[in-house]
Amino acid sequence: MDVGGTNLRYALVRHAQQASAPVRQASKGLEIVRRDAVLTGDEEGRDAIMDRIIEATRTASGWSNVKPVGVGLAMAGPTDPITGVMFRPPNIVPFDGFSPMAALVERLGVNAVTANDATMAALGEHRYGGHGKSDNLVYLTLSTGVGGGQVVNGELYTGAGGFAGEWGHMTIDPNGPECNCGNRGDLESFCSGPGVTRMARRMLEESNQESVLRLTAPEALTPKGIELIARDGDALAKAIYEEAGRYLGISVAGILSAVDPDVVVIGGGVSNALDLMMPSVERELSWRAMEQHRGRLPVVRAKLGDDSALLGAAALALQAFS
Repeated sequence: MDVGGTNLRYALVRHAQQASAPVRQASKGLEIVRRDAVLTGDEEGRDAIMDRIIEATRTASGWSNVKPVGVGLAMAGPTDPITGVMFRPPNIVPFDGFSPMAALVERLGVNAVTANDATMAALGEHRYGGHGKSDNLVYLTLSTGVGGGQVVNGELYTGAGGFAGEWGHMTIDPNGPECNCGNRGDLESFCSGPGVTRMARRMLEESNQESVLRLTAPEALTPKGIELIARDGDALAKAIYEEAGRYLGISVAGILSAVDPDVVVIGGGVSNALDLMMPSVERELSWRAMEQHRGRLPVVRAKLGDDSALLGAAALALQAFS
């Protein structure tokens, strides 16, 4: 289950060798038998979200003729992997200080594991994304927020308290806009979906440049809408993604210095426009990366798309309980 700030997505997943046709193969080794999604409903409060998690678990369990071995919860926010307690999740605010994993175990009596959603996605991309030699992998998701996770020497790395890899809350511009987490000018402030929209509004206000964006209804000024206009050649729309790419490149340069990964995998909805950002990413890396990292561009899009966290959560549950 992938519990995000906007959507709660869930699936029944099994080992490929156990599957019988017809089943859609999502990756080598694991197969998604069936899936569904509902709105998370952050504004409705903790109990409503928890009820949806319970109902989704019951529904997915009913898709199998055997009892699933366990549930993997990928949560959108810093999550203690032992207790499941979430710490100030910026996009699922009602879960602050609460463990949905513990509540799920108590109410349904299932086995469950949990971690930050981007941590789960890092595991999914490492095991099933086909990125070649990638014993050291960093994953960034550019979505409602910007999350991160990492695999070090072939193993998921979550740090002392389970909160490692929160690259989205690394400060890029101390005078930048405020983030939901309370920080100012972090990567999430610029490269999340809301961050891109905010940047577009600012650039429209500060520039007199002609643009189709000026004719766009406010509700249509989304990362996807801006991307489509940019692909039609609109200079201001392209400049918005070039600016987002600049901040992403600054962050990746820092990641290279801190972790020295084989590959940096970029996922989430905003990554659909990664090609529009890459010239700026490359330019920043050529300026900012340490000399030993120059000449290599280890930045790629996620191969598993929206399934990265789902498959990572399934992998962790199967590893823990099979």
